[in-house]
Formats: sequence, structure tokens, C-alpha cells
Amino acid sequence: MKNRIIRNIGFICCAFLLFSCSNEVFTVEEEQLFIKDKIPQTLEFVEENATQFSIPNNENSVSRLNAEITKTWAALDGSYFKNYKNTIKQYADDNQNARIFSVIYEDDFFVYIQSNNDNQWFALPKWNPNNRNWSYRYDNNRRQWVRYILLIFREDYSNIFTVTTENITNTTAKLLWNIDDSESYTYDIFLDGERVATDITRNSFRLENLDEQSYYNAKIVAKGPQGALNIIDDSFETHKTITVSPWHLTFFVESYPNNNRTGIISMIVTIPKISDGSRPYIDIDVYGPNGDFVDRKFIDVIEDEEIDFYQLPIEVDTIGVYSFDVRLTAGIDYTVRDNQFEEVALVAPE
Repeated sequence: MKNRIIRNIGFICCAFLLFSCSNEVFTVEEEQLFIKDKIPQTLEFVEENATQFSIPNNENSVSRLNAEITKTWAALDGSYFKNYKNTIKQYADDNQNARIFSVIYEDDFFVYIQSNNDNQWFALPKWNPNNRNWSYRYDNNRRQWVRYILLIFREDYSNIFTVTTENITNTTAKLLWNIDDSESYTYDIFLDGERVATDITRNSFRLENLDEQSYYNAKIVAKGPQGALNIIDDSFETHKTITVSPWHLTFFVESYPNNNRTGIISMIVTIPKISDGSRPYIDIDVYGPNGDFVDRKFIDVIEDEEIDFYQLPIEVDTIGVYSFDVRLTAGIDYTVRDNQFEEVALVAPE
């Protein structure tokens, strides 16, 4: 009888262990992390002490009003939390519709935040900076904290990681970023939540095949040594497709070079119409018979100027073939480009 009781107790214990382990399965790395993991305070404790909570004077406090310091909790999938003074925003991996949280309480290990929309509670780790640690979400049904996602907590000066979007056209844009100690990082690029590049080492990336007149959010995930993460994003809008009406070049010889007198080749440029209403800018490089640079001319059409063509005189001092490299830029940001190349043979009159 005694042996049967012992066997039953052993069976119950094994069943309990199997059931409890079946809820969550962790890798060896995660199990090791869990062993040294910190557990948040009870929600009752947080709520009781929240009324007495004020912004700590500790320099490491997340809720300290220091505009020069940016505090970020980042995940490898590109999602992250970032503080804005006493408010924290959560950006999903698509960076759309950021959730806003208020800092309710803070101890040495966690920042306790509550959603301004649905009152959801989270505990964000800060006890082991620059290493992956578990964040927690409060489960109202189970009335306990449950693991949420692994996050890396960082504190940086706000200018340590900057990004700009340049050369925006109707279908392309170029991301340029700068980060301290950039040689130690590789980068993943996200566009509207989709990872479009992985482990690149340069500090720029060209986005292509974009839709015109569309808003995009680009995100750079900088991955540093020992698992360090830093994330920054930038939004931009592509331009409307701009069309340029046909434009033409016409040349004729006004005079020939003779002895010490230079000759004149006149170039007539028709001024194209730009669909966005902007005016074109045209520059012309002239090269002589030996390929030597001869002259540079500019046409900068004034905004309200109604003119169909320009005539430019080009001085030449010898007989031969002259080359004209004519480049046009247009559009509000001068992102539309076109060019023509013409050769004019200057032959001595009989």
C-alpha cells in the first residue's frame, strides 16, 4: 500500500511537470537567460506605489526629463519601444499606428507602463543594459505577468544615430545614416515592415520600385557587437511622376573663325513644358575638335517667363567638329533629368 501511494505521488508530480512545461518551449540560450532573469513587482504593488511615484533623480531613470538622452528597447524583428520624456511609444515592425504608454512606476529593474488606449500593462527591463532580457505583459485573465518579447535596453545621446532620406523621386529614394562607431555595426533595412536588406555594412541604401505619391516608413536596425541593437526610422513621400515635353537643339553657323577673329556657332534650345509647372534648368558644355573644353553655358528659365526657345552664341576659334553636351534638370526638387549630345562639324567655307 505504501509503495502504491509513493508511485501515485510520483505519477502526479511527473504529470504536473509535463503539463507546466507544455505551455512554453525555450531554447537552451533562453533557458539560461531565464535563470538569471528578473521578475517584475506584482501589479498590486505597482498600483499602490504609483500614487507616490515621482520622477526619480537618478541619472539612469527612464522617466527623467532629459531631452539629450534617448532610451530604446529594441527587438530583432525591428519592433521597439522608445521614450519621449515621460511617455513611451511602441512601434510595431511595420512602424504604423504607434501605441502610446505612460510611465506609471519605475524601480531598479523595470519600467512599468500602461497603454493610453486599452490600459494594457507592460514591464520593460532595464537591469542589464545592452543585453537581451525579457519584457513582460500583464495577463488580466491569469492575473500575473507573462513573458512578452526579448528586448535590448539602450541609453544613447539623441544624436548618436541619425538618418535622412534624400534623392526622392517618383519611384526611388536613398537612405543615408550616421552612427557612432559605425564600423562595428551591420544593418538590416525595413520598408513598411518588410525586411528589404540584411547585414549590409555601408551607411546608405537605395530604395527602388516605389509607388508614386505614396508615404513610406523606412527603418534601419543597427546590429553591433555582443548583440547590441539600435533602431531609427524615417518617413517620406514619393513624388508624382513628372513628364517633360519634347525639346530640341538646332545649330547654325553665324561666322567662321578667320585669322585672329573667332567664329560664332548659334545654338537654339526649345524650352520644354514640365508637367508639375516647374521651369527647367539647362547647362551646356562645349568641347573642341581635340576634345578640349571650350565653354560652358547656362539657361535658367525664370518662373514667370513665357518663352519658347533660347538662342545662345558659342565662340569658336578653329575649324573642326564641336561637341555639345546639353543637360536638363526639372521638377520642384530638380529630380527629373534628361540630356542630349550633339556634334556640329565646322567646315571652312570654299
